[in-house]
Amino acid sequence: WKKRAVEVGSELIEKEGFDVIYSTAPPYTDFLVGSELKKKYNIPFVIDYRDSWIDNPYNFYPTPIHRNISSRMERKVLHDSDHIITINRRIKELLLIRYKFLKYNDITILSQGFDPEDFVIPEGVTLPRVKKFRITYSGTFIDKRTPKYFLKAMAKLFKENPEIRHNFEACFVGNFRRENEKIVNKLGLRDAVNIVGYVEHHECIKYLTTSDVLWMIIGKGKGEDMMSTGKLFEYIGAKKPILGCVPDGIAKNTILESKAGFITDPYNVDEIAKSLLNLYYMWKSKTLPEPSDDFVSKYNRINLTSDLSKIFELLIDYSSFQKRID
Repeated sequence: WKKRAVEVGSELIEKEGFDVIYSTAPPYTDFLVGSELKKKYNIPFVIDYRDSWIDNPYNFYPTPIHRNISSRMERKVLHDSDHIITINRRIKELLLIRYKFLKYNDITILSQGFDPEDFVIPEGVTLPRVKKFRITYSGTFIDKRTPKYFLKAMAKLFKENPEIRHNFEACFVGNFRRENEKIVNKLGLRDAVNIVGYVEHHECIKYLTTSDVLWMIIGKGKGEDMMSTGKLFEYIGAKKPILGCVPDGIAKNTILESKAGFITDPYNVDEIAKSLLNLYYMWKSKTLPEPSDDFVSKYNRINLTSDLSKIFELLIDYSSFQKRID
């Protein structure tokens, strides 16, 4: 679809006269489209990595030849760009290591974030708070991201502390695969697990805001250290404590920075069970921590968009200056 996208982009530029070309990816064809429009119209060109292109563990290359072709395309796009944005430091580091022509100041880190309007919920439409301790996960499970170890930790917690069971709810919002339901049933957890299923986004937010703790998992493996899933920043927007079953990397650092986060190895059942017990007693004693307003505001998309606009303004001003000089 690149050819058609370039045609439509050309029509829009010639009709409306844009000042900046902004390409965000994946899909990485967006970068190729922006690169062609940059060459054609000499407009400042900004590329925005929501995920790494070459190093993303979820990108599949059938052969080393396919990977090399992608690397050459990426190199060309980077040469053509006027500025580069990444969502975290690890992606920036990988680009600087691989492409020696890039300078540190060529790349700006603008994190993922949350939309504050999502968390403005009118009175009367909130979910009723359950009297139980509620820990919630939103999203789907793929590949190494599995609820298996968390569920095993719940079973261990209940076995060792049977009095907790009737006062504990694990809530799963999003598509929950049948194989995961089988794990729930096999471990005898059906009475303590609430499988909400897929709901619209505003409904999902209601579950986040009426939970006591929010849980996330990132599996262990090559490239997982650069993963900072979008759900993490919605969790931050909900201003709740986060239990992160995550490896060393961006997500772990962000959760710890919140001062309201708890970290375990993603697959260590004993560690997860211990953290669940700790969180439960903190809930019971009303001592669960909350991230500070200053920390949360860093990930507010209004503030992040303001930072993005400043990058655009500098490029536009510089481009106008260059044209006057020429």
